[in-house]
Amino acid sequence: MEFHKDLSVMGWEKVRERQVQRLPLVNEWVSIVNLKKGASLLDIGPGPGVFLNEYASIVGEEGQITALEKDQEAINYALRKYKHSNVNIICWDAEKSLNDKLGYFHAITLTDVLHHSDSPAHILRNIFKQASEETVILIAEFDPEAEGLIGPPLKNRLAMNDLKLTLQSVGYEIVKEGKQAFEHYYLLIKIKAPV
Repeated sequence: MEFHKDLSVMGWEKVRERQVQRLPLVNEWVSIVNLKKGASLLDIGPGPGVFLNEYASIVGEEGQITALEKDQEAINYALRKYKHSNVNIICWDAEKSLNDKLGYFHAITLTDVLHHSDSPAHILRNIFKQASEETVILIAEFDPEAEGLIGPPLKNRLAMNDLKLTLQSVGYEIVKEGKQAFEHYYLLIKIKAPV
C-alpha cells in the first residue's frame, strides 16, 4: 500500500470515494461532539468535503461551518460537489498558523488529518489558540494497532499513546477515547481548565 502525505497525488475523486466508504464514522463523530442544529464547527483538512457536507446538513442554516484546507484544488472540488450557504472553506495551512479572526467554535474536528502533517504538534498548538474552555475537539485517526487492511500503512499512523502525550504537553485534557470501525480510534479533548 502506497502512502502520500499530499493526497492530491491520488486525485480528489479517489480521495472522495475513500471518504464515502468511511461515511458511517461521521454519525459517531457527530454524537461524540454533540453537534446539533445551530452549532458552529471548525473542520481542519476536509479534503474533497464528504464529511464537511454531512456536518453542514446537521448544523443546518442556523449553524456555521468553517473549514481550513491547504489545497486549493481540494477546495475547488468540494465547492463544485457540495453547495451549502452555511459553509465557508478557507485556503489555509493549519500546521503553520491559524487566522485569529476566525473566532471560537462549539466544536473542532480533525479527522484523518494529523498523519498527513509533518508536525501534528504544530496543528494542535495552533488549534489551542482557537478554542475556548467550552470547545470540544475531536481527533480521529487510523489505528496503528489495527490490521492495516484499510487506510495508510501501519508505519504511517499515529499511535494513540504518543498523541496523548503530545496533547497533554500542549495543555489539553482528554475527555473521552475509544476505538471505531474502519481501523480508527478517536480522542475527544478540551483545553485544560486553570486550577
